[in-house]
Amino acid sequence: DGGVSSGMCIMCLRMLENWSLESAANEFSRYVKDGSISAAERNYVTSFPIDQVSLPDEPEHLAAWLWSGNGGPITASAIGNRRNV
Repeated sequence: DGGVSSGMCIMCLRMLENWSLESAANEFSRYVKDGSISAAERNYVTSFPIDQVSLPDEPEHLAAWLWSGNGGPITASAIGNRRNV
């Protein structure tokens, strides 16, 4: 099924939203069949280059549901100031 592929995309999104790896992995493990994340999957997410993701700084160009961990939408500048949630 596409659970792992979808889950990997969501984990990378969660990292962009400033989630900790542990929180993103816990969410991932709730939705995959075997309930766990492999070392390769964890390594992929930890090596995902979120600092190279280009997002506009204008909030009107971002999905309203993206959250930066401080109550506002995530922006390019917020990616540089990531913190664990």
